[in-house]
Amino acid sequence: MEASFLKNVFNFAININVRSTTRITPLGGGRNFRWNSPVILAFCVIVFFVHLAYQTTFQYSVASTFSVPQNFDWSNPAHYLSLFLYIFSDNGYWNHISTPMLLIVIIGPITEERLGSIQLASVILITSFIVGLVDVTLFRGGLFGPLCIAYLLMFLATFVNVKKGDIPLSFILMLIVVLVVGAQEWIQDFRRAFPMILGSISGMFWAKMVRVVQPVTA
Repeated sequence: MEASFLKNVFNFAININVRSTTRITPLGGGRNFRWNSPVILAFCVIVFFVHLAYQTTFQYSVASTFSVPQNFDWSNPAHYLSLFLYIFSDNGYWNHISTPMLLIVIIGPITEERLGSIQLASVILITSFIVGLVDVTLFRGGLFGPLCIAYLLMFLATFVNVKKGDIPLSFILMLIVVLVVGAQEWIQDFRRAFPMILGSISGMFWAKMVRVVQPVTA
């Protein structure tokens, strides 16, 4: 029943989903810039400005806003908001966030083209909330970084960017990589591994739930 409800919600979202075809600045020869991936582009812009804010005197405020509180107050609405905001920060370290952001920039736009902006944004927010909630429950907060979203998109893209009925061999390869890397991280520090593992599981789950609005052509 829950699966049917979620599918109905996404089908409704598809009906109101406005595909991004906005042309921005005209170029020579009749060419135009196109805002082709609003969710991923907005995600990158937010991450960029959040990390710039880390370099200011408001560093402490930014760090507390864009991370899951270590002492999570279940009666504080602002703490629930942090379960969505932590994915935009990696504690101000550009070198730490560069790898997951590179994956997001490469994989995200084509996945958004297939699923539509509303569906992709919904999947990202739900995954962020679930991973943050697990962190609060098991580790008492302190989580930050977009690693779970990067792995979510990796597995999601594997299925939405192939023809219906095909079995992507890249999925098997990625699954092996996640199991090997995840096992190594698990042994060293499970807390570092669980966002990657949960993001991967979420990607496999939502790949079966979402509706592809732009099928892959032959």
